[in-house]
Amino acid sequence: MMFSAGRGNGAANSYGHESIEKALSSAGFTEEQRKAIYFGNWLRDYSQLIDPKIVRAVDAPKNFPSKLSRASLTALVDLLALKEFNSLQETPEGRSAYTVSEEMLGVYRPSEHIDNPLTLDASVDPTSIDPSFEPIVGPEHATMALDYEPSTYRYCASAQAFMYQKLIDAAHAGPTPEGMRTFGEGLHVLEDLFAHSNFAELSLRKIGHSNVLVWTKEKDCLHKVPLVTGLFAGTDVLASVLEPVGKFLFPAEGFAFKPVKPGERSDAERMLLILLKEHENTDWLSALEGYLALRDDAAARPWYTAISLANHYTNLPLKAVSHLVDLVFQQLLKWAGDQVDDLQLLLGKDPNFDDDVHPTHSQLAKDHDTHPFHELSAYLSQYAVEQVGRAMYAYWQGDTSRDPATLAKSFFIHPAASDWQDDIVQAWAMTNAHNIEAGSSSGSLAERRQTYIDAAKKRLKEMDKSDSPSLTQQHEALRNLLPFG
Repeated sequence: MMFSAGRGNGAANSYGHESIEKALSSAGFTEEQRKAIYFGNWLRDYSQLIDPKIVRAVDAPKNFPSKLSRASLTALVDLLALKEFNSLQETPEGRSAYTVSEEMLGVYRPSEHIDNPLTLDASVDPTSIDPSFEPIVGPEHATMALDYEPSTYRYCASAQAFMYQKLIDAAHAGPTPEGMRTFGEGLHVLEDLFAHSNFAELSLRKIGHSNVLVWTKEKDCLHKVPLVTGLFAGTDVLASVLEPVGKFLFPAEGFAFKPVKPGERSDAERMLLILLKEHENTDWLSALEGYLALRDDAAARPWYTAISLANHYTNLPLKAVSHLVDLVFQQLLKWAGDQVDDLQLLLGKDPNFDDDVHPTHSQLAKDHDTHPFHELSAYLSQYAVEQVGRAMYAYWQGDTSRDPATLAKSFFIHPAASDWQDDIVQAWAMTNAHNIEAGSSSGSLAERRQTYIDAAKKRLKEMDKSDSPSLTQQHEALRNLLPFG
């Protein structure tokens, strides 16, 4: 997912979209405003969950977990947003403004991320799944043409247009929840320019590091080596889906008991209610709803708060939910494992040496701090975000001579034709010779990708927690123990 959502992994040189947007603090925005702006950025990150590779058409049969409905995936994102942006949703007005709807979230569209839209698998037309998806783009499509003078592919223009319109809309809406959300959506594309493309590599070559791999061969264009972005593969959905779902289903504090009122649900229960609606076996959802109905009935009784503290009332329902969590997550783990295996199949060709091969997202993107140019790309992104942020802040303060949208578009230019980045790149290069060396060897980068695959498989193994009593047994035991008929 581009620079990943959030703040990175906590290390000093690890960046996510949220930490990059800290640059807005020097542009005049408050912490609360930055959070509201980041919400829009976050939405564009998670719109990639609504990918045609995993979305089930409205009239298609259920196929959990390979395919999920757009409605359920949107509900899942709303649940994640309620957790991530709780401080913005503490009032009814805030909850209304930040509730994630299908219209607000949208779907994965390459034009919203500067992704190369070339369709490798043309067997299914995405628009037949949902008309909101972009249609198939083949090698001969007009957007795949390379323009000579700018040395960029025409598909980049659609990303610029999306970003430009979002920033225009934000400027007109002002510092309202809608305006700040729309501003964040526009900034997401600007940040993706540096995370998704070979901008950093071309910039390093420009200052003399000629061995840096640029993920494309020379083409018929003014600057010889064009600015390119990666193909987004369905395998990239692995981290998007599995990690956040896992955090809900397996909270760090465990299934700690908390007295509840009728109708209250834990994070794990809310996640399960969303996921089990997609399961072919309706007995699973019925079992969970039956258990929750029993608990709601018990919670309405005056004795519940006191008696529910006893172990035999605490452990049984928790074990029941825990078992159902395991049943659901086992299927998700198998699906995720298949996705990781698919990722290995994408590593067979190298765009640096093979003609007519486009780089994939996993080959080119600098999302993770394991990439040798992750930090450099973050620095470039922070500079651009700060400049556009200053212009937007001034516009919202009444200086309508400022034009943040046009300023943002000015960054979409081949590094050979711009110089704003030269000092940043030069300063970084002086203390990062080892990273430049790593970025000059396809073997080194392939090894890093294999390490990522191995780490993903290890993470899946660590997530495998399937050793709980039968849900049916626990459900019946709970029913028999409750002191009412």
